[in-house]
Amino acid sequence: MTVASRRTPTPRCIIIRHGQTEWSVSGQYTGKTDLPLTEKGEKLISNSADTLFRNNLLNPDHITYVFTSPRQRAIRTMELMLASLTEEQKSKIKIVVDDDLQEWDYGDYEGMLTGDIRELRKSRGLDKDRPWVIWRDGCEGGETSDQVGMRVSRAIARIQALQDGHLRQGITSDILVVAHGHLLRYFAAVWTGLGGEAKMDPKDAAVQTCQEPTVPQITLDKYYYMHRNPRLMLDAGGVGVLSYEHKNCAEPAMVIAGPFTVR
Repeated sequence: MTVASRRTPTPRCIIIRHGQTEWSVSGQYTGKTDLPLTEKGEKLISNSADTLFRNNLLNPDHITYVFTSPRQRAIRTMELMLASLTEEQKSKIKIVVDDDLQEWDYGDYEGMLTGDIRELRKSRGLDKDRPWVIWRDGCEGGETSDQVGMRVSRAIARIQALQDGHLRQGITSDILVVAHGHLLRYFAAVWTGLGGEAKMDPKDAAVQTCQEPTVPQITLDKYYYMHRNPRLMLDAGGVGVLSYEHKNCAEPAMVIAGPFTVR
């Protein structure tokens, strides 16, 4: 560890689920459907941003990047989170729209409720011995769990490479990730090592969804997946914190206290 890294606070990855939409209220699966935030959703995100910045739980001068899903509900959440920052502060933050952070592609199940999905699958002769679980069974006409795991693994690898470089250079680095409920639960599970490990197909390893030139292009030889429910929750507008043990980016961990640590 360099002298600079010893003096630099441990990097953090702040995960933020987009604010409330009509379908997050109803419980409908929302993947590619590009819904806006509700009025209440916008207000709650603005209140969260005010609380985080006003109480110095999140220092805007420490934010180096914001990675966001391309969906309007995520981008609007990002805009509201940063709305109170000065133009100078905003100019120092790289905004990266990353396709790897899109919500799970629910395919045939888009807009449905869990109970309705299970009934549909039974009508198709599926799940005779056990109920449908998205983490294990994926979505007909959409993504398998392994496909989501590949995307999440790529996104995490880029962020961890960035923060490892920042730490070595003595740069305080909080990176915000604004995305979706299933995607961020998967993200947190993989970050903390809850998933299994599999070899990455070369064609999947070659996919580069991030075009920001300052972000390292990582080619993975393996990815991580979840085939069981990780038992993690993140409500619409919720904020969580991921970081590293022993100030070492090779030891990713979850901050159980979230952002609410008195410093």
